[in-house]
Amino acid sequence: MKQRILFCLLMAAMTLSRAMAQAPAGNLSVDTLWAEGRVMAQYEFAIVAVITNQGDADFDDYLLVAGTKDQDESVRDYGGDFVTLKAGETQQVRMVVSVRTAGTYTFFVGYTPGAAVADVQSIGPSIQVSVAEFAPFKLRAEYTLNMSTEEAGGNVVYGNRIAGRVLLINDEDEPIVTTLQPFQGIQGFDLMLVTDLDQPTLTRVARLNIGNEIAAHDTIVADFCFDADMREGKLYNLGILFCYGELTWRSAQAGIYAFTSRSGLCTYWTARGEVKTLPCGGDNQHLRVPAEAVVVDMRGSYRVNTAYLSMNTTEANPNCLYYFEFMDNVPQGLAGCNVVRDYVAQSLQVADGYDFYCPMPFKAANASYMLTPRRQDGQPDPSGSATYSETLTLPFDATMAMSYDANEALALDDPNFLVCRFAGDEGMTLLFDRVGEWPLQSYEPYLLGYLSPARILLQGADVQVPATRPAIARGWQTDFVGTTIGQTLPSDGSYYWHRDLTKFLPMAPNAVLQPFRCGAVSRSAYPVLLGTPYFANAVTGVQGTIVPPSGSVPVFSLKGQQVATARLDSNGRIVTSGLSAGIYIVDGKKFVVTK
Repeated sequence: MKQRILFCLLMAAMTLSRAMAQAPAGNLSVDTLWAEGRVMAQYEFAIVAVITNQGDADFDDYLLVAGTKDQDESVRDYGGDFVTLKAGETQQVRMVVSVRTAGTYTFFVGYTPGAAVADVQSIGPSIQVSVAEFAPFKLRAEYTLNMSTEEAGGNVVYGNRIAGRVLLINDEDEPIVTTLQPFQGIQGFDLMLVTDLDQPTLTRVARLNIGNEIAAHDTIVADFCFDADMREGKLYNLGILFCYGELTWRSAQAGIYAFTSRSGLCTYWTARGEVKTLPCGGDNQHLRVPAEAVVVDMRGSYRVNTAYLSMNTTEANPNCLYYFEFMDNVPQGLAGCNVVRDYVAQSLQVADGYDFYCPMPFKAANASYMLTPRRQDGQPDPSGSATYSETLTLPFDATMAMSYDANEALALDDPNFLVCRFAGDEGMTLLFDRVGEWPLQSYEPYLLGYLSPARILLQGADVQVPATRPAIARGWQTDFVGTTIGQTLPSDGSYYWHRDLTKFLPMAPNAVLQPFRCGAVSRSAYPVLLGTPYFANAVTGVQGTIVPPSGSVPVFSLKGQQVATARLDSNGRIVTSGLSAGIYIVDGKKFVVTK
């Protein structure tokens, strides 16, 4: 008891000595006052004061910013800070202010000897600040998430990891500053997960990296990825909040994206992006992967009993991807398959001739693609003709090539190995430039030639496998389009590469461009019907022309101008009716018409 009494007396003595040592507030002088930040109702801004302690003792107490609104003389407490000023010291003090309504405010630095706001004593001069009406930024948010749309409608996330992209669009005529300096702009953008809409709960799941500003009428792209404990069938919302000042958070306009959660077990993607249920046995533990599946989503399977789970891949597409989360168990039957765990694959092996589709990006330690020569009918022919050529597009960046049968590396300057990139068109001629350095870019369309019958293995290490996207190289009037899935091109004005005759042929109606192949698509009013592709540093034997559709041919003058289109008879001969007498160029050869 005596010890407790002594302790209380000691504390009281220390408090008294501290009060006696403090300089009174009357020894403080305020030299200048100014407002800093976006001075607007419902936003935080700062009142900055330069204060000097003119006394002989230190000042160690709470100062606040107080003021009056318009003609109202009542004192209002808007905020403050605990300030320590040594004797004779000058210091810049910044105090946070927030007002509810617009108007003219008179601010001053105040000191309260007592606890009541009515006891505020003014220190130094005051300033008048005009606070504008609340006007939020004209900032919109648009989302692109790795989700699927069910037939019944609505966005669905499979598993517990959410990855995607958000576009922040500045609709203002002035830039929106996003510096992290206090009260100089937006302090940050946060991605919030909203649950329990009746009683909303906000959870910050990602801080978006925006940079220093969003220019006027500009768009900022921010990617994000986060894990959340999702409940089956529950409705969730994503929203963007931005902070101006330290505590004032506002929602970006059009910034809500609603979705529901589903378990990743027993679902798969087709090459067209459809999500379907994976066939399984009655015990829900023996799953069969159909041929149309290009991605099987097993994320979240750790939640169910997978001790005896097995997968039958007898019919499966060899290019199929299998997504797992970090905690999932990889079931039996997936040895040698493309397993992607937590967005990382140890090995990606892609076989020629099968669809490949990747709905979300991942990293692969090793990636390979086997290109096999094909006969005129399109069937694989590893030991075929002495030369062959192909169009090609890859799902990853290839950093080397090998002649698989000879087990030899192929250099891009090898005279027997030709890789060309589409370089546009010039009149009726398609232009291709020889590629001189690695890597071959993912989803870019190429034209390739090789003077040996061997299969070619294209490889990459530590590569990023991007989400599937269309690859289009544009010319003046022709696109060179690549695809990793079987795709139907327009039959009018579209051409595929003929492997043995080394020329472009017109696509037949409903014909399918094979996976990992490219085709020429005309964008002009008159399709490109005739021309010889030009190859820079071309290899002998890799040449080509574009062959017109059967039934008609374009007719050119000696100056290279198309002057007519001639019909072909049933024997393939040119019908000269309608052509004046003269010398023409047809299919690259001179053609004489006499009357």
